[in-house]
Amino acid sequence: MAFSTSKSLLSKIGHGDKIGWEDFYRAYAPLIWLRGGDRNLRHEEKKDLIQEVMLSVFGIAPSFKYDPGKGRFRDFLRTVIDRRAFDILRKRDRAQESLEDLPPFSEPVVQDDHKWDLEWEEQIKKEALAELRSAIEPNTYQAFELYAIEKWSALETAKFTGLSLNSVYVAKSRAMEKLKSIIKELSKQ
Repeated sequence: MAFSTSKSLLSKIGHGDKIGWEDFYRAYAPLIWLRGGDRNLRHEEKKDLIQEVMLSVFGIAPSFKYDPGKGRFRDFLRTVIDRRAFDILRKRDRAQESLEDLPPFSEPVVQDDHKWDLEWEEQIKKEALAELRSAIEPNTYQAFELYAIEKWSALETAKFTGLSLNSVYVAKSRAMEKLKSIIKELSKQ
């Protein structure tokens, strides 16, 4: 399943679908980990953060109804992640840890939000490529990947894939068009 905040994925987790939860975990755990780093959580705390966020989402999933009119899912998820991260930081503080032992905040919140947006966009790109890979012929994807992503020359790509030079250009063009469409759709979520 592709990383996406698609209504179908949200619906699956809302109904307790085991595969939907596995897909949700696989897609969002790396993003939660990165956000935990933004909040200066330690390694073990980031593991806890992933579990806490998943439990929070699991707890509300049966009654959760995604309404794009109320906002983007990514903003909702960021809020959940931040609240659980701050809970972990409060627990750390209650454990009598002195302020000198805490790592300093390295970036202001405005830059932190910008970093979140960049991380989200990177996830969207990765997921869009995965979705593209499953949506087009394998040899077309391979030509696109080598020529457009890996920056091989069109001639090298044609020789390696056994496609004509013209087919390499067509593969790139069609794949880029499809990729832009996928990114646009994923970005709406």
